[in-house]
Amino acid sequence: RCFPHVGNISSQAGLTALPDVDMLRQLCAERGRVLSDEDQQYIEVLASDVVARSRNTVNTCRSGTLRREKFEDAIKKANERAAFGREPSPTANPDDGKPIQKPTMDLLRDVETRWSSTYSMLDRLLEFRPAVSILLRELEHLAAHDFDKLGWHVVDDVREFLKVHHRVHAVVNFEKTVSICVVIPVYEKLLSLLKKLEEATPLLIHAIKASMDKLEEYLNIERKKPIYSIAVGMYNVRSAMAMVLMMMSPAYQPLTLLTNSIGSERIGPHKRPFAPRNGLPTS
Repeated sequence: RCFPHVGNISSQAGLTALPDVDMLRQLCAERGRVLSDEDQQYIEVLASDVVARSRNTVNTCRSGTLRREKFEDAIKKANERAAFGREPSPTANPDDGKPIQKPTMDLLRDVETRWSSTYSMLDRLLEFRPAVSILLRELEHLAAHDFDKLGWHVVDDVREFLKVHHRVHAVVNFEKTVSICVVIPVYEKLLSLLKKLEEATPLLIHAIKASMDKLEEYLNIERKKPIYSIAVGMYNVRSAMAMVLMMMSPAYQPLTLLTNSIGSERIGPHKRPFAPRNGLPTS
């Protein structure tokens, strides 16, 4: 089977489960997690379907030539306000760092059948968050399409969930000819990354579980095939060499960094902090 296709099915299963907060509450109860008021607010954002809301925000910012021109102006304003942050400062004062300048470009739409397109959409949306907020708040009738601080946090968590699939796909696609002795260990790697992500984002466990269940379903199909036994039995040396070569390849390095970074910058039970944006309200 085509691994990227299976990976896309897995990530779509997770995205479909995201608004199902009843499943989330049930899993939390089974695992003995008592939901705090902050958790309940997070769950309310999930119930609103943050991916669909993000898609609507992107479509709003891309709607028509005039709207796109206004978004380009918003990027320029964000650059002038240093809203995209600053480069590392040569002094002790972080404000001495050179403002990060972003080029003018469009937001990205996602396509359900295109691998990693939802990740790319959310990644670009978060990258240009200051410009998006400037545009939507200048046009008051569009302000409802913007997210508040917690909403942006949830979008960021969903992006982290999709990033795991995206990086694993990149490793497999780096190989010109992918054999089963390479794909099966990558399946296992993806499952281990998702399990680690469960600990870092416990309020996305329902989506992660749906994604893992779909992966396990396809992995069990592959394990029952005679060709799998032959491949593992006859080419175990090749498999070990393939894994060594894959881990040495440039494509695998981001996956290693991703493994080490999951949850490392998060604060509290389910999110990492966003740096304040100069010139933009944080609520």
